[in-house]
Amino acid sequence: MPARSIIRNVLFSTAALAAIGLAIMRSRPSSADEKTAPPAAAPASVAVVELFTSEGCSSCPSADKLLAELASDRVLPLEFHVDYWNQLGWKDPFSSADYTKRQYEYAKTAGATQVYTPQMVVGGADSFVGSNRGMAKAAIEKTLKEPAEHRIRLASSEAKDGAINVSYAVQGDKLAGTLLNLAVVQSRATSDVTSGENKGSTLPHMNVVRVLKTSELDASGKGQAAIKLPTGVAANDLKLVGFTQRPESRKVTGGVSIELK
Repeated sequence: MPARSIIRNVLFSTAALAAIGLAIMRSRPSSADEKTAPPAAAPASVAVVELFTSEGCSSCPSADKLLAELASDRVLPLEFHVDYWNQLGWKDPFSSADYTKRQYEYAKTAGATQVYTPQMVVGGADSFVGSNRGMAKAAIEKTLKEPAEHRIRLASSEAKDGAINVSYAVQGDKLAGTLLNLAVVQSRATSDVTSGENKGSTLPHMNVVRVLKTSELDASGKGQAAIKLPTGVAANDLKLVGFTQRPESRKVTGGVSIELK
């Protein structure tokens, strides 16, 4: 074979191999293509706003009204009715010693010895007089700027025999020992007060906490809870609010709300 033909064949073979190699490189997925899915979005931050209140307190209706006005998709209001006003002329039908205990736990964490109504606590950290609109909005704005530490998923069975079964799954850091609060709240309620400081008033309420169940998460962050529902309230008038807290600081690290059936 003439030398010129040999050179031409070698050049052709080299070009063919280069073209094949380029085709393979183009067909191979890039490092970006090899990612099976984008990283999960961080959980949206929410502001859990707890109001410690009483129907026997004449300063509380204005705070109750403010709490209802603050509610939004990212603001979860909770109305806790304490029982230490019950001896002063009117027994609050929504009051519970458990909610008084919860308020004292916040006071202890803050180094205080006294409690009062109305008191608002935002994010488990900032507390102030519950009718102070400016402080409430500032605390909520600050809380919503902070990233949520935990993502909470809740699923509830249909109400049966006055109870529900709740399945929960919490994702995030340092799950073991984290507190999970499951609050059954009555969306709307009213009371005609016939004695005490609010005698003659009809008091409206929003997201009244009727049942609160608190437990410690294990390292999996998953579990189930059986919750007895309040009597005399239709299940479709109730919601379930779940929120996590650090046990030492009581800082709220995540929250979510679902409707009950």
